[in-house]
Amino acid sequence: MKFAIETVISEISAMKSCISFTERKSLGGKTYTTKINDILYIKTDRHYLEIFLINGSVISVRDKISNYIDNPDFKDFVMIDTGILANLANIKIIEDNAHFPDGQILGISRRRVQSVLQAYIQYSKKVLL
Repeated sequence: MKFAIETVISEISAMKSCISFTERKSLGGKTYTTKINDILYIKTDRHYLEIFLINGSVISVRDKISNYIDNPDFKDFVMIDTGILANLANIKIIEDNAHFPDGQILGISRRRVQSVLQAYIQYSKKVLL
């Protein structure tokens, strides 16, 4: 019985860490479900968001980036520049740039360097504990 309860709890917590996106209609309108940790970063493109995933795919959705900034499930994400929300779990190295596992390098705005470094240090401490 204990194993069954633990399994149900782990499945519920795994479901919480997932999010669904519906692609814009001009690209097919498919709905994707992905783990939040599989997102490298989210970038704005006019009225659309491009969601870059670890597997190399990009999902384009019509949404506002503020919906993700305010979402508690995205607490490990930080704005590195205007219109770019990066997942701290997937940043390899931070200097004045954010390096991602897929080789992508994004610049951190001068105005946000200190806050991004602070967020990265806090995230690293949390992961190590």
